Amino acid sequence: MLIDRFEHLKESKPARRYLGCSSIGHPCERKLWRTYHIGHQEEISFVKGRIFERGNLEERRIFHAISKLADVFVETTQVSFSQGSLKGHADAIINVDGERFILEIKTMAQTYFLKIKREGAEKSHPEYFAQCQAYMGLSHIPKALLLVSNKNTEELYEEQIDFKEDFFEGLLSKAERIHKRADEPLGLTSYSKPSYHCTFCPYFQHCWERKEFPGGSQTPTEKRLRGFTYPTSNPLHYSKGMKK
Repeated sequence: MLIDRFEHLKESKPARRYLGCSSIGHPCERKLWRTYHIGHQEEISFVKGRIFERGNLEERRIFHAISKLADVFVETTQVSFSQGSLKGHADAIINVDGERFILEIKTMAQTYFLKIKREGAEKSHPEYFAQCQAYMGLSHIPKALLLVSNKNTEELYEEQIDFKEDFFEGLLSKAERIHKRADEPLGLTSYSKPSYHCTFCPYFQHCWERKEFPGGSQTPTEKRLRGFTYPTSNPLHYSKGMKK
């Protein structure tokens, strides 16, 4: 009765015409290029809106908890940084025992929470790691604290991330490369099927097209790729583009 009605509650999110710190670590430069140069107005479903709201609620809960601590305080929240075409808004800058940190708050389901606890942010969630590096580089604050809440159990995980200048310079170079490029770059995919990064990408149909097979078979692994690159272990760089 209510759920069916809720599903009709949708909002439109204006196109973001800049390269955000939260997305610059994404391994697909085609997605970043199209978002920056062309733009995409995203439709936010009721469920997705609740996911975003959950993140905002968690931020307020964490700030409230910090306010009860004697040796920690929040200097400012939703602080903006920018350099060239790279821009971002950190959740907060906090002071812990006289030392300043960028604070970034995330919520995760159990599976991803256990993964980041086991492997650390740089390996398990490289986009979050890059986001923190971007904030540190733009703010000249050399330390960040990534605080993650488990949606299933309410357990918290924290990880101090130290600034890596070479990594940050790589992010700036990537942003400048996307900013200056006139033509659409190749995307991030695999040989026979889209990368898992492609699954919910708004440009999925643009990058892939169905290939007809005898009998009309059109399984996901039988889609034809227009162009792809081989990713290296570094999410900022790619090896030579090839076509299949």
